Amino acid sequence: MNKVAQFLIEEATDLRGSTPELVAVGLLKEAGFSDEAARIAVAQDSMEKQAFFELTHSGIDAEEASKLVKAAGINVKDLPGMSTETDEERLAEILEKAAAYIEQKDARITELETFIANAPEFEKSAEVVQPVPMVEEAMTKIAKVGSLTFEDLEAIRAMPQETLTKMANAMEEPWQIGHSVGIPHKKTDPMLDFLLG
Repeated sequence: MNKVAQFLIEEATDLRGSTPELVAVGLLKEAGFSDEAARIAVAQDSMEKQAFFELTHSGIDAEEASKLVKAAGINVKDLPGMSTETDEERLAEILEKAAAYIEQKDARITELETFIANAPEFEKSAEVVQPVPMVEEAMTKIAKVGSLTFEDLEAIRAMPQETLTKMANAMEEPWQIGHSVGIPHKKTDPMLDFLLG
């Protein structure tokens, strides 16, 4: 096991047994309570203690505060958004998930190291394909267009040879069919060139 993952799991275990509430939940579970019932009982007791503490610090007599807490009859189950899970438990769960993630990535690293170690064997068995000259000619024609980025050209290079050739031919300047080719002589008279051109 990875040392970091082991450390995280140990910390999560320590967190789970670090608070009195979690110890109380564990004791109630040993006494036969279900996990949910033990958590609700501990949360109810914690809430009542906190209410008693607040009342006594605001100047109310301890006996009167105890009566007020019991008279209020607030049940933890009835409170909206009340969670019986402690912050320590949430943190411990996060640490355990992090440890599992580290273990997963460590296994992937080991797998890749094995692959790299066997890479020379793969190189020997693989055929080396020489670049086809027609591909380079087609890529030169495509690159001359000038509107494509380097990333576009790299993506195009991965296409089959026939597709590259078709693209290169389609990107060439069109033939000037139907237009005069011009007169194959030196310009002698500008007026004659104008009339014959």
